[in-house]
Amino acid sequence: MTNKEKAIKIFKLLEENHINLYHDVTKEMIDNCIKSVDWDSLNAVEFDCQMKKIFALFKDAHTSYFVSGNNIISSKIYFIQDEFYVKHNDKYKRIVKIGKFVKNEFYNNLAQLVNYETKEWLNHQIGMMVNLAYYHQMLENLEDNKLRLELESGETFYLDIVEKDKIYNDKKSEPFYTYSVLNGDILYVKYSACFDDKDNPFKDFVKQIKECIEKDDLKKYIIDVRDNKGGDSKIVKPLQETIVHNKMKGCVLMNNGTFSSGKLAVYHLKKHARSVLVGEATGGAIKSYGDVKFLNVENKRFSCSTKLFDLTKEFGYSGAILPDEYVPYTIDDLAFEKDSQLEETIKILNGKEMDISVKETEKEL
Repeated sequence: MTNKEKAIKIFKLLEENHINLYHDVTKEMIDNCIKSVDWDSLNAVEFDCQMKKIFALFKDAHTSYFVSGNNIISSKIYFIQDEFYVKHNDKYKRIVKIGKFVKNEFYNNLAQLVNYETKEWLNHQIGMMVNLAYYHQMLENLEDNKLRLELESGETFYLDIVEKDKIYNDKKSEPFYTYSVLNGDILYVKYSACFDDKDNPFKDFVKQIKECIEKDDLKKYIIDVRDNKGGDSKIVKPLQETIVHNKMKGCVLMNNGTFSSGKLAVYHLKKHARSVLVGEATGGAIKSYGDVKFLNVENKRFSCSTKLFDLTKEFGYSGAILPDEYVPYTIDDLAFEKDSQLEETIKILNGKEMDISVKETEKEL
């Protein structure tokens, strides 16, 4: 199958399987984009780059074209509060130029390769993609397989491209969920992914939490869903019901990495447990597509949405879910290895009177 045939087949399958592919762009525009590309003249990297650009036009964060590549930048680049930083000579320093691009140029060029529905999710993805060598290849942004950085201080240096496994080989994956007690009276649940751990099923995890609540007579909670990118939206329900049953008051801590079913967990906890939302706006949109179907054409992998989740009536606005109390993550948090978002959440929780009236549970999304 030629590149052109593969491209046509991929977009045909998207049309056949997506619930509403052209919700934000016309079919005519997509067809014109496909026709404008000389597909059979492209190498593998160029083909992937064109695919990423066209997929981004659909404005559906769950409709994704997946690229391979296990190589990363040798020193991590951070994207925090609209600025790029890197640790150099034991200090975190602001970057003004990445490869051949000044920072704003780089951001705008990389943004063309991102499928997103909110600016928050775009920024989250930018923070991940800047460290993946394959995207720099797409942008022709490497010199002799190295990435040149220029700092605000005037310093210039190069970062190597290395295999991810050589750096993260010994790093253990984060558990889907854990809990602890903070300050002797706050139940803290780190809810990192909406999946059931076969070694510690969520029902057993919630049973442990119930025992902890009863033993320590806990009345306050913090559920941390920062960087929870989703999974099964129904997983959180037993935890939500436990909080409501015990008439606990509490907060949900979230950020722009809170996405998909992680975003739905925010919604359910806000609605049913009267949680106060703290941190930064979610990456997931209030109105978004999801319930992903995975597809493949000759090892070119991609996904599309089969369902619409629309919570605009519940929130009364569009875009990302906004926090009740805005607490940003800053470069100082990174540099001084602190978690000011959690610290502020504890202060907010201890200083607020919260209504924890029970609301009749409606049909789960």
